[in-house]
Amino acid sequence: MTVLGQTFNKIKKNLFDISAKQWIYIVLICIVSLLLATKGIRDEGTVSLQGDMPRYMMNGVYFYDLTRDLPFLNIIDYTLQYFARYPALSLGQHPLLPGIVQVPFYSIFGISVFSARLMTVFFMAANKSKTYSCILLKYLASNFEFV
Repeated sequence: MTVLGQTFNKIKKNLFDISAKQWIYIVLICIVSLLLATKGIRDEGTVSLQGDMPRYMMNGVYFYDLTRDLPFLNIIDYTLQYFARYPALSLGQHPLLPGIVQVPFYSIFGISVFSARLMTVFFMAANKSKTYSCILLKYLASNFEFV
């Protein structure tokens, strides 16, 4: 086994030996982040109509309708008719992934500003826990002689 393989095995072993105190820190960071990020999440009066938020939301609505209607034989005509009816669509100017990821949130919570914001909060919490895990892994790895 190489030196890198031995180091990886040590890191993996110590990563699964994270104490309960460290897991509590991860949960607390997520809870504090969620409390701060969800303040006023249901207030739909604070939507910025001049920025990109309505465009991202409309892209999500398009993908939601696309999965409901399933127009795979004439998807270009469907998109052109959709754009003619809802000109806030910005598929060529914004990334597609946020709109695609909004589809499950729209299907569970309905099409609203709340569900679009909830998607952002969900990924923010996932990012916080992943960042903390990476920092923890870095400090666990720094205790080894080969890293």
